[in-house]
Amino acid sequence: MRIAAIRRSPEFSPNSEANDAAVFSELVEQLRASGHEVTDYSEAGFGTKYSDEPVVVHMARRAETLHRLRELEAAGCFVLNSPLAIDNCGRVPMTRLLLEAGILTSETIIHSIGDEIAGIPDSKIWVKRGEGHSMCRADVCLIHNKAQLSGVLSEMAVRGIASVVLSPHIEGDLVKFYGVSDTGFFHWFYPDSCNHSKFGLEAANGAVRGIPFAAKKLEELCRRVADILHLSIWGGDAIVSADGGTHIIDFNDFPSFRPCREEAASGIVSLVNKTCCNTINYGK
Repeated sequence: MRIAAIRRSPEFSPNSEANDAAVFSELVEQLRASGHEVTDYSEAGFGTKYSDEPVVVHMARRAETLHRLRELEAAGCFVLNSPLAIDNCGRVPMTRLLLEAGILTSETIIHSIGDEIAGIPDSKIWVKRGEGHSMCRADVCLIHNKAQLSGVLSEMAVRGIASVVLSPHIEGDLVKFYGVSDTGFFHWFYPDSCNHSKFGLEAANGAVRGIPFAAKKLEELCRRVADILHLSIWGGDAIVSADGGTHIIDFNDFPSFRPCREEAASGIVSLVNKTCCNTINYGK
């Protein structure tokens, strides 16, 4: 099968450019080893150089690239992840979908900057950029009381951010997870066990306590979220609270898979072989 592989543009890999590039190189190598003809594109070059491959595996986030991928998908090209899934991973649409499904706590709020903040609780709150994906450390921050909120919102407004998601801070162990839908691949770990961090925000939860939890239930929850968001290649973060409950706090498309690149790439190849190549309609 001829496959287009699109790397993520560097501006969408803050503090993670090398890790994103490494997993994608591993994937391209494994796809070729499986007998596929793979063209390796940069996101910037894809629009002008695309050679009509019927399968696209990508890490793209540029608006113009996603627009082109929507056109290709509508024409029958098989695209992983679907552009719809990338749209769903924007902070505001993801929050709406997961609130509707009862995945997120009802205390999570979508807030338009400039609106009154009277009804917001005076407690530890995560303030997260609403539009698109986090691009820098200032796009996600923890405030300890309501008095800090106005300053944070003002700073985001100066940067042109119109909305935020306000989420209650949940005490417990931070767990990162990765998965590939419709395969057996799922991996979770404590980020401090391998010094895995993008912006250093993991420190807010302190040292891992080792709270017991049901890893299988975490996997089932993650796969449910991936289905809701229409994601095939995914990762994110969860908190294990003192009672052993697992709480999703972030979910994203095609992460770096840093501690498990080879296994993740193998899972993606399996998905391509099992699903894409059996359902392709491109050009018909």
